Amino acid sequence: MGVSFSICYILFAGHSLEEFLKVANELKFDGVDVNTRVLFKYIKSVDKYKKLLELYNLKHSGSYWSNKFHIKTLHEKILEEARGQLKILSKLESHNLIIGPPERFEGLQIKHIKNMAIILNKIGRMGQDYDIKIGVHNHYGTIIEQPHELEALMEFTDPEYVGFVPDTAHLGVAGFDVIDVFKKYLDRIVYVHLKDIIHPGEFVPRTEKWNVRIRDLGRGDIDFITIMKLLKKRNYNGWLAYEQDFSINPFQSAKNSKEFIDKV
Repeated sequence: MGVSFSICYILFAGHSLEEFLKVANELKFDGVDVNTRVLFKYIKSVDKYKKLLELYNLKHSGSYWSNKFHIKTLHEKILEEARGQLKILSKLESHNLIIGPPERFEGLQIKHIKNMAIILNKIGRMGQDYDIKIGVHNHYGTIIEQPHELEALMEFTDPEYVGFVPDTAHLGVAGFDVIDVFKKYLDRIVYVHLKDIIHPGEFVPRTEKWNVRIRDLGRGDIDFITIMKLLKKRNYNGWLAYEQDFSINPFQSAKNSKEFIDKV
């Protein structure tokens, strides 16, 4: 079994979910990456959405879900919310819950990352009951942005319960060496967001917008060839989700990016 490619809904924000599914089908993606908030905004029913997936011959590759994981007093409530997310994914026969870190804030300390690790270990353990893997998605502008923050979270979480979902662009705009991160955490990768940018490895100052660096796949500077070689070496057979936060023409960007995937 090889890797499967999905497309993230965010590129088509403002377009209906069914219109997005049609595009994913026409471009012959294997699946779609849609968070539950979008799902219920447009479809309102998990059963109806599941039928649409079948109609367009698509799988639900995974969902991105964020919360205030760093606040211990909210952990009990968050755990129940997590169970709800897991139940929806299970019904969709999807096996990936992508964890979005909380927004960055003044006074961030290592204790906040430890708090996040505590609840993620519990969610990951719960996920095994549903045959669902959870993975932390690094993100510019959150508490898991800098190398020492990612390293701390990986150290404080149990690899059996918590995996890693590298986002190639968010690594690049946060100043990481993207390839080094893939090498370092290769065994913990459970899902991947493929996003191209220019000038990866150069930190984007807080006064600038990071998304101006985004490009269609293959038109930026991310070394996807080496990334694929690393994943192949590890015999990775999970999902690779094409994601693009912004484009003047999302339909053309999706087409360009799928052509790059098919070619490379």
